[in-house]
Amino acid sequence: MKITKVSLAALVALGAFSSVASATPLEEAIKNVDLSGFARYRYTNDSTKKTTAGTVKGNNAGHAFRMQTSFKAAIDDNFFGVLTLRYAATDDSGDKVATGTDKTNTTNSFGVYEMYLGYKVSNTTITAGKQLIKTFYDDGDIAATGLKAVSTDVSGLTLTAAAYDAIENNSDEVDGPFLKEVTDGTKFHDAPANLYYLGAVGSYDPVSFKAAIANLQEIATLYG
Repeated sequence: MKITKVSLAALVALGAFSSVASATPLEEAIKNVDLSGFARYRYTNDSTKKTTAGTVKGNNAGHAFRMQTSFKAAIDDNFFGVLTLRYAATDDSGDKVATGTDKTNTTNSFGVYEMYLGYKVSNTTITAGKQLIKTFYDDGDIAATGLKAVSTDVSGLTLTAAAYDAIENNSDEVDGPFLKEVTDGTKFHDAPANLYYLGAVGSYDPVSFKAAIANLQEIATLYG
């Protein structure tokens, strides 16, 4: 019997090759990923005068880029994962820069807007991680970290229960005075401010209704 010596590196490479060979083909993996989002470009050039009698105008111009992309991947029949990335930057233009040349922004990075794991059984979906809270009291664009369950098992009725431990403070979404004070102010800095939410939306022709309660721990309770 002939014995062949095989190095440790060769064994590792062979194992890696075997794993790749048995992995899901790339084209099959891509089929299980849903991609959605938007990309926007806007150019602005604002000329203003400090006074009505002034003859010299100030100029503020720029190229604004914004993109948001969501990836939703099926892990198996019941589990799925969601990752939402976004990017925003403005390049200089016109007389915006007093010294030197106009600059193009190449250092802004993508931010993670959502990243959560979901489980769906029948008509009930449970999600855990960084996600949009989508309560009765917000515009549907505020992200928080926590757990949410949504059920439509009863025909015509949607029930939502959620608990969040941390809420974002991005001024693009958190634009109301109440949440601004909660997330960035000093008045409630000792409060945990965890968000607990229960909501129900029903539609039974000709009657429809919405009811919700949200509690910001040790700060406020909202009814609607």
